[in-house]
Amino acid sequence: MPSTERPPRQGVPLGRGNSRKRQPGSDTTANMKKNVAPPIMIFVKKQNPQPDSKRPEQSTRLVEGPRPAASSESSGDFNAVIDDSEVCGRAADTMVEFRNCIPDTGLVLLPFTGCPYTWHNCSEGIRNLWKRLDRMLVNAAWLDAWPGSSYISALPSTSDHSPLILTCMDRNADHAVFRFDNYLAQLPGFLDSVENIWKHRISGTTMYDIVCKLKRLKAEFRRQKKLTGNLTNNVTKAKIFLDKAQALFATYKEDIFLNLVKCCSRVYAAAVKLTLDLGFLRHELKHTITTAEASLLVAPVTHSEVKEAFFDIEVESAPGPDGYTSAFYRAAWPVVGQSMFEAVGEFFRTGKILKQINTTLLALIPKVNMPTYVSDYRPISYCNVLYKAITKIIVKRLQRVLPLLIDYSQNAFVPGRSISNNILLAQELLAGYNQTRLPDRCTLKVDIQKAYDSVEWDFLLEVLRLFNFPHQFIVLIEQCVSTASFSISLNGSIYGFFKGGRGLRQGDPISPYLFVLVMEIWSSLLRHRVQNAAQFQYHWKCKELGLINLCFADDVLLFYKAHIPSIKVLTDTLSEFATLSGLKVNPAKSQIILSRAVQQERQQILEYVGFQEGLLPVKYLGIPLISSRLTIADCRPLIDKVDTRLAGWNHQNLPYAGRLQLIKSVLSTLHTYWASVLILPKGVLKLLEKKMRTFLWQGSFGSGNAKVD
Repeated sequence: MPSTERPPRQGVPLGRGNSRKRQPGSDTTANMKKNVAPPIMIFVKKQNPQPDSKRPEQSTRLVEGPRPAASSESSGDFNAVIDDSEVCGRAADTMVEFRNCIPDTGLVLLPFTGCPYTWHNCSEGIRNLWKRLDRMLVNAAWLDAWPGSSYISALPSTSDHSPLILTCMDRNADHAVFRFDNYLAQLPGFLDSVENIWKHRISGTTMYDIVCKLKRLKAEFRRQKKLTGNLTNNVTKAKIFLDKAQALFATYKEDIFLNLVKCCSRVYAAAVKLTLDLGFLRHELKHTITTAEASLLVAPVTHSEVKEAFFDIEVESAPGPDGYTSAFYRAAWPVVGQSMFEAVGEFFRTGKILKQINTTLLALIPKVNMPTYVSDYRPISYCNVLYKAITKIIVKRLQRVLPLLIDYSQNAFVPGRSISNNILLAQELLAGYNQTRLPDRCTLKVDIQKAYDSVEWDFLLEVLRLFNFPHQFIVLIEQCVSTASFSISLNGSIYGFFKGGRGLRQGDPISPYLFVLVMEIWSSLLRHRVQNAAQFQYHWKCKELGLINLCFADDVLLFYKAHIPSIKVLTDTLSEFATLSGLKVNPAKSQIILSRAVQQERQQILEYVGFQEGLLPVKYLGIPLISSRLTIADCRPLIDKVDTRLAGWNHQNLPYAGRLQLIKSVLSTLHTYWASVLILPKGVLKLLEKKMRTFLWQGSFGSGNAKVD
């Protein structure tokens, strides 16, 4: 057993003089805390199981016997994969029983970095095979003691298996930031504490007065936290952290910080000033703002409008840099409500916002299962509640005119329109793509690189002028997007401070609506270029409708006849729009889908476009687009999603009533989105019903006896 004395930060490799030896190809590094019971470490070498037709699941049991109450870690060669992504070479022999039995053991998979495959069969050619057979699993007690645990899958050396290097580190406690915990609003004397600070008037603007008072309140709330217990730490100990970047953060902390600041500074770098003239598109617009509509957009705010904006913000939503959630404003509204109304009214009158209110925290959310580069993360902005209330009022007013401004080829964030419109129409147009007797057809599935983060502000303001928005309203929008400043939130700490130069913040209530307006200009530009290009030919069944594109925010489909002149019109328009707006196509993630009837020009088209060829079914808005009847294999993403939800719950401790509630509120609704646009196969419905039934009676989704609560 390893020593409980804390070694140096990088740890000591187990199996090198201070613990049991691992199986070949495995290596473990651990930092052990003081005053924590010694962990149980189980090393696995699973042989090829003999098939058993009666009890096939027995060949995949990880740990037999009672589960240890102490922190435990199981690692090694399990001789099984979980899904197809863990195999490279021949067809995957995915063991569903192995995947299903993991929750039954009370263990969870640790996050890792490094090699995606841990075993190689040392063959070449068609027999070449890579698999992920080695992995590390831990129980909840382990994660309570070492919440930052993860491991590195290193390159193999003398063995055909990769060594696994386990790291257990404390989370960084430096740069602690204030967070208003919602339970503070329920404590006796909460309003008195707020009123004692709020009754003193501070000279300056209303916004400055609010910022200073919120700062003074932090000291009082910190004192109350100490008296009532550190809720944040208690909650942290109860959660299972799957932090895939933690291992690298400990070793390369400074490098990661510098790369993050460099990346975010580049994304929000100063925009290139362009001389924009979009007047030639005015006649292509569906509608422009009238005088009556303009007066509604810039009307003075009312008390009810301000209160509704604050109370519309979710209580549990993450706070901004000032640390206050909407729960504070709701509970303290009798005291702070008038100040909030005056601050919001001041902004709408003067068009000026205090920089402390428009500060933003950037949280990096992984976009892939194993993030390795900064580009693998999506920056989500956490804005202050007061700022979000301001933009929510603007959004409410903008929603009244948006259906008039946006063409029916766009359905995202437009009141009265549905995402299913895009899916059903795309599904109809792709029907018969597998047949050779129908006309040549082609669809481009376009991925816009860093869509929200790349919008040029000059272009955005020119778009608003083109739609004839009133000058006062444009000034409000300009203040919201151009005065923002950013810091990076990483593992509970805040780093850096820099101003933005372009882009719309993901997390700002107004950003999706501004982006829809930007994309409407792209649709107008596309229509203008097509109408002036005699060589362009429409996609089959699209000419009468004048349908060229379908947009749902940054999810774009383009339809046209499969021949080079038509493709050239579309690609030239994409390049022109990129120069104007900053929105560039990502060729690596974009796809071109050709019908089977395209034979002679197929290779020429692929070479000209430079996109990878997409094969149906292609995923669009979370739904597979198909050209024939939906099969069970096409529904595998839906089934995997249900399995992931089941595996993620600590359902072993849930009573029958709790499992029933989860089925009603979560599991039974997962397939509703699919069923709203597709006819699901009967086999899929039966399989989902079986999983829910098993979960209800057993508390798991494997096989076995019914669980008695």
